[in-house]
Amino acid sequence: MKKILFYLDSLLLGGEQKIAIDYLNLLHSHYQISLLVNMDFGEDNFFLSQVPKGIPISFVIEKGLLLSLKYYKKNRTNSLKNRILYSWYLAKKRKVRQKRIAPILQSFDYDYCIDFSNKLPVSVTDERVLAWNHSSIHGTSQKTIDNFLKPKYQKIGKIVVVSESMKEEYLTIFPEFQEKIVVLPNFLDLDKILSLSSESIPEQDSFFLCCSRLDPRKDITTIIKAFSLWKKDPQHQEKLFILGSGTEQPNLEALSKSLALESEIKFLGQKENPYPYMKQAKLFLHASLQEGFGLVLVEAMACKTPVISTDCPVGPKEILENGTSGILIPMKDENSLYRAIQKIMENESIYLDYQAKAYQRAHDFSKENVLMRLTPLLF
Repeated sequence: MKKILFYLDSLLLGGEQKIAIDYLNLLHSHYQISLLVNMDFGEDNFFLSQVPKGIPISFVIEKGLLLSLKYYKKNRTNSLKNRILYSWYLAKKRKVRQKRIAPILQSFDYDYCIDFSNKLPVSVTDERVLAWNHSSIHGTSQKTIDNFLKPKYQKIGKIVVVSESMKEEYLTIFPEFQEKIVVLPNFLDLDKILSLSSESIPEQDSFFLCCSRLDPRKDITTIIKAFSLWKKDPQHQEKLFILGSGTEQPNLEALSKSLALESEIKFLGQKENPYPYMKQAKLFLHASLQEGFGLVLVEAMACKTPVISTDCPVGPKEILENGTSGILIPMKDENSLYRAIQKIMENESIYLDYQAKAYQRAHDFSKENVLMRLTPLLF
């Protein structure tokens, strides 16, 4: 049985980590897996309990250092001492990783290393490494490209991207690595989603759903503004449910209040099982400014929920088949989003057509299909 070392930056709650758990479950029965995680966040290791039993887990940076770093980061504006200690712990974190990563890797016996966060240092990579890239390279600094990515891609075996659009992006920047770049879309365990989506939720409202990290790049502001246009008609009873957490939440709550929508928009936080909400939502709304793939769209489609998404780089257009399996709208355009909501909600035949096509398209991203594409890379 082939031995795979799976390298991940953290087990915090996030899309990359969720996909990593899906891959670990997929590969566990076919390969001998070891998991190496860069940072141990202790109680905040959201996905630790979901790592398949039998997979050994190691960490590079211990939780005590990270807890101290977190404390002084939060309190660094309180005093000069805290600012100095924050800088000291930040430097120590870098030094610890630099010192420990090579000996730890050398202690493992593996045939392949899946660098799922694409953060392994160049110095410890070789032809056994497959580096995953989850988002558009747009916005990556030239310094990072020249000093990290190019030297690393020169050494490793495969460069994995999650969509054909990403491959096109990468080929414009790294044409010399054409033979190394392969497309492996993120996948779903459709049976698991079907089972989890049947659970009940306490809310009884009719609602639209947004499920995202509350981050400026997700542009949930546009969703709230479009929703405010929809709610101008008193006959529209739908509420807006927002699943997720992040730094933008206070700003988004303030916007909701300024639009007199605080009773119509519910911030429900992180949900370990978002699928019942996806299944019961009337629409799934997504206004991201950048994606690598956009798995959350496929998850909603697997729950038979019509999707409206921005045509951002680089995943949604591919997932929604240029607008066939869902509606694509321009970025940062609440009026276009509002019109798309109108189009679906005010015509039952259009609604049912997008619902059926979304569900059908989701099956293209089954774990069986992706495993067939991954297996040849590991032999």
